[in-house]
Amino acid sequence: MSAVVYRDIAVHIGVDAGNELPAQLAYATALAAGCGAHLAGLFNRPALPLVRHYMPPEVIAHHKAECERAAVRARQLFDAAVQAQGVLAEWYDMPGSALETVLMQARASDLLLLSGVVPGDKTARSYDRETLADEVVLALGRPVLLLPGEPKPGMPKNVLIGWNGSREASRAVHDALPLLLQATKVTILCVDPGRKHGLPGAELARHLARQGVVADLLIRDGHDRDAGMMLQQTAWDTKADMVVMGAYGHGRLRETVLGGATAHMLAEASLPVLFSH
Repeated sequence: MSAVVYRDIAVHIGVDAGNELPAQLAYATALAAGCGAHLAGLFNRPALPLVRHYMPPEVIAHHKAECERAAVRARQLFDAAVQAQGVLAEWYDMPGSALETVLMQARASDLLLLSGVVPGDKTARSYDRETLADEVVLALGRPVLLLPGEPKPGMPKNVLIGWNGSREASRAVHDALPLLLQATKVTILCVDPGRKHGLPGAELARHLARQGVVADLLIRDGHDRDAGMMLQQTAWDTKADMVVMGAYGHGRLRETVLGGATAHMLAEASLPVLFSH
């Protein structure tokens, strides 16, 4: 049996990366090592927004200096993490917005690692990172692993799957298969509003078993609007170290207005979440 594998992993590094960067790079390199994958570091130098058609030279000079300092620091941390894990890696330092950088390079990767926005981060809005994960998940066409805060390095061993039978959830499970095959515990969570047609998630559990993944099935009563909170609570209860889920199965506008699992996990997740759309 041949299964999907990760051979190219990319990690985005923003110019405003903070104290969480060393832990996130340690996580990225450990994941690449565990998968036997090549790692690409994607650093972008965003342009300053044009305000009233004029920007004082000293502001431009300060911005360039800040970008250069951030690039030197990020490259040093990236090289140190790569050397510690002994993975093959490449560094990309490109001008342009974070979204442009990611879409240009990460579509040729199997998986993209992206930093989440820490609540209260005032610099995120300045560099368009406030909505970056949201935009990338929808536009990239590859699975996105969102890293909140400082994740613990190492391959995920306890994975929670959010399953609702949607196209997006199905794609997420397939995209995550290289990680599911190495996990020691996998749990399928179905938030069920009382369907009468069989056991939700049972077919997925049987499919995964045929792939070599033994998964427990957990069904909780609830509705779509509760799915995000239930997913987060279940991840906490089961001590999961990763969540796998489809993104925007009900459409972005509907989730933004009415709430939904994707919007909730993008904003609130405290552990790595693999999204596929």
